[in-house]
Amino acid sequence: MAKSRHILFQRMEFDYDKSAFDGFLDVLDAPWTSFSAVVQHISIKRFFRGASKLENRFAYVPRSAASIRRITQNLPNLERLWVVRSSWGDFPPHILDLLFHLPVSDLQIEECSIQHISELQELFIRMPPSIRTISMYNMRESYSLRRDGYVTQDVIPFPDRNIHFETIDSVSAYFVMQLWSDLLGKGWKRSISVDTFHLRMYTSTDVSHSDIATCSRFLQIVGPSIRRLCIRLSEGSSWDRDFFTSGVDMSPCVNVSFIDIDKIQLDAGEMADICSRPNVEHLLSSVPPNQVEEMLVTFYFADYFNRIPLDDQIPYLRAFGWKTFICHLRCRFKNLRRLRIRLSGGLVKNEHGLADICLYVNVLREISELDQLERSAFLSFEGVPPTSSYLRYRDTMGGILERASRLIFLTLRQPG
Repeated sequence: MAKSRHILFQRMEFDYDKSAFDGFLDVLDAPWTSFSAVVQHISIKRFFRGASKLENRFAYVPRSAASIRRITQNLPNLERLWVVRSSWGDFPPHILDLLFHLPVSDLQIEECSIQHISELQELFIRMPPSIRTISMYNMRESYSLRRDGYVTQDVIPFPDRNIHFETIDSVSAYFVMQLWSDLLGKGWKRSISVDTFHLRMYTSTDVSHSDIATCSRFLQIVGPSIRRLCIRLSEGSSWDRDFFTSGVDMSPCVNVSFIDIDKIQLDAGEMADICSRPNVEHLLSSVPPNQVEEMLVTFYFADYFNRIPLDDQIPYLRAFGWKTFICHLRCRFKNLRRLRIRLSGGLVKNEHGLADICLYVNVLREISELDQLERSAFLSFEGVPPTSSYLRYRDTMGGILERASRLIFLTLRQPG
């Protein structure tokens, strides 16, 4: 048992289980524990949603300052706190006190809703000094925030510290800009940086030119720090055409070395005009080309084509202008050294989805130029089985940050 502790307790996940989380805190609220020193990652999912603030306040045993100090001391190697699908404003004060005292270096917040912009202010002001990186993905506004707006009575101070986002998407960045837009535009550029930026199409009917302009202003501030740029076309809707016609200005992203495009649709369908090659090329036209060395481009067949015989999908695969598209990328990004083409969607004939993906790739290899590029190691093919669990997981921050360990991507050319 002692030898397996680092495997059993390294990652602790609590998913909508109040009693388990409270029991975990009870165990930690002791002078000594036998396992807590190996805990490195705590995940809290779907907490404080739907219950009233009064219910949440008494849902957990209140912890004294001495208890909070003891709990944090029993987690000396905790590195990451991941809060998912929770309502930030409904956290009981004593739980927030505990979270803000945890000695984590990496804070990840995904799909959490905020009811007032001051909640975001509190998050940044109260962050423990141990935090070195933050990830924010798909932050959501509550109805009350949409109703009351983002206007605050007082000037919100910028934290007296540098803030580094390991990952942030354009929707979450919108909230950050609402919080500090005035200050960030007056000399605060050195205080905020981003490693990976996800450009997502707004899925709200309220999308406007001002939202796109806000995203462009955010990139004006953090653009030079961005190393990885991810363009998420697959989340769009029919009202997102302003996203392309207005365009987000990515010219400040002068140090981007990796671009991930998800996804280009190969067949016909409602999203074919959104997830199209011309739109991708238009978006990429504002990305500074000199530092880009690697690209990952995902292609897919629309879900409603999944039951169509494979022979009816092949013409769409062949009709796509592969040579033109790759030539455009190589001409645009002169220092591009590797292009990864990922295929997903289509029929699944076995539990791994291997049959169709291999057939798709074999069709592409019939194009001599693509076959030569693959043999030269410039081009590679990958496949993602479109299982139901993957479709639920693919666009979460957990899926993005931990894809390599959670999914098996298949390199489909055998050695030799």
